[in-house]
Amino acid sequence: MLEIRFYKRWISAVNREFGAFTQDFAAIVRDLELILVSLVRLLVSLVRLLVNLVHLLVNLVQILVSLKQILVSLTHYS
Repeated sequence: MLEIRFYKRWISAVNREFGAFTQDFAAIVRDLELILVSLVRLLVSLVRLLVNLVHLLVNLVQILVSLKQILVSLTHYS
């Protein structure tokens, strides 16, 4: 009878520890999921920033081309 009580205590202790481990593991998985979502959002933001910078560069080149055309037309008519 003493052996049965020991095994019951041991099994309940193992169940408690396993339950705590399961909760910790689930919390770690949730944290990793949040980190992954944040990294994806950061990557999307960086891609949008890169696209905006390329658009800015294109606009600056268009402005320079327009200024050059204005200068050429001014020197041509002078």
